[in-house]
Amino acid sequence: MVRLSREIVVYLASENGTADVLRRLSDPFWFQAFGCVLGFDWHSSGVTTTVCGAVVPSASLISSRTRRSVPVRAGVGLAVIA
Repeated sequence: MVRLSREIVVYLASENGTADVLRRLSDPFWFQAFGCVLGFDWHSSGVTTTVCGAVVPSASLISSRTRRSVPVRAGVGLAVIA
């Protein structure tokens, strides 16, 4: 899930910018569909935890490939990876 989510998010960020990635991730319908694409069952609870758990580790790679910083908020605090 991590590798697939990383490639999808890197592609979206490089084509449309990080603002578009954040806009898409904040859309509940897109987020749910993204979880399904990553292989998570659509009617199971925990899709938010699973999708965020797949996207957060790849934030540094997203930043290095797109040359844009990606703010990541997961759990407590804010980490900005430049």
